[in-house]
Amino acid sequence: MKDENEATQTEATQNDTQPSETLPPDANLCPAQQQTVDWLTQVVEIGNILHCSASSGTGRTTVLRELHRRLGGKLLSIKDFVDAMDRRHPLALEDALYKVILEALQEHDCVVVDDFHLPLSVMDGCNHYPRSGYVESPLSVIAAYAVEAGKKLIVGTDGRLSSPLADRCFGTGIPDFTPEDYEHLCRSFLDCGDVDLDFEKIYRFAPNLDAHQ
Repeated sequence: MKDENEATQTEATQNDTQPSETLPPDANLCPAQQQTVDWLTQVVEIGNILHCSASSGTGRTTVLRELHRRLGGKLLSIKDFVDAMDRRHPLALEDALYKVILEALQEHDCVVVDDFHLPLSVMDGCNHYPRSGYVESPLSVIAAYAVEAGKKLIVGTDGRLSSPLADRCFGTGIPDFTPEDYEHLCRSFLDCGDVDLDFEKIYRFAPNLDAHQ
């Protein structure tokens, strides 16, 4: 039990950090991801709600983790929502979402939420869900609180965002990868050694590869 508690405390500490103004750019970011991080870092100075939209495999989580590293605050993932649903009624998804995000905003100046589209796909995208659409009510409260309290809420999705947040947010996506991104990712995560790869040719042959592939 002690080891489990220590692991939980370590994870909580990693997801709850103070901002740093002296951190260098993350060397693991490819140019497209770095461009997105730089844009969001600038816009966070004037906006309260930010949206990073990107498909799986393009580095959305990497971008959000880097923002959290720079800005501090609280980093929330789908695991936090799943844990909050423990012992709750299956139709209390919105209650769990509201509790997790609002409490994080009350305790921190900046909250970064990854994979926000996963719970939304059920609560606001499933016609057979009995409370479909109701999630816009708690999200309206969260959005209003973030603006009125001067908090920063940064959410990452695969493209879709409910209107209470979408209507109030500054949003951007990760640009399409270029040969330079291909080269960076290959050299960062593959053991290329002294192999001379023609990344321009690879890109021309398969321009839509993502980091998972």
